[in-house]
Amino acid sequence: MDTIAPISVRVFPLEALPAMLESMQDRITGYDYDNFVKRRADGQTLEDAVDAERRLLVRPDASIRCAKGDVIVEAVLPNIGFPNVTVYLGSNQLVISSDPNEYGLQILKMVELPVHVAMDGVDAELRGNRLRVAAVIEPRAQAAAALSRLA
Repeated sequence: MDTIAPISVRVFPLEALPAMLESMQDRITGYDYDNFVKRRADGQTLEDAVDAERRLLVRPDASIRCAKGDVIVEAVLPNIGFPNVTVYLGSNQLVISSDPNEYGLQILKMVELPVHVAMDGVDAELRGNRLRVAAVIEPRAQAAAALSRLA
């Protein structure tokens, strides 16, 4: 039986996300404009923009659970080779992204976390096409959850 070795995934603070989103938006706008020119349409429509986003972005399903003081987010990525899978983490939000693959597809998945997490001690790894991110629940959030269980 073959075992797949995990690959570490880069984790950046959520504040680094706008630069990546700007690049992604430029690609979507370019694709949208190319379609506009090919059709010789009279105006750019919302439908064209939505179509461009749908054709270029992959939004995999993600599951979220809490276990032993961690929030664990898991996602199964389509098995078509996404380079530089990256996680952007905020106190209660996580974004999964990648660079465009050979087909021009790119991952973009935003996940709202059920509790606040600490920015340090995050573990993100890719095993085949399965992404797993574990982030430590902020101590204040752990204490609030324990108090709510007592009430």
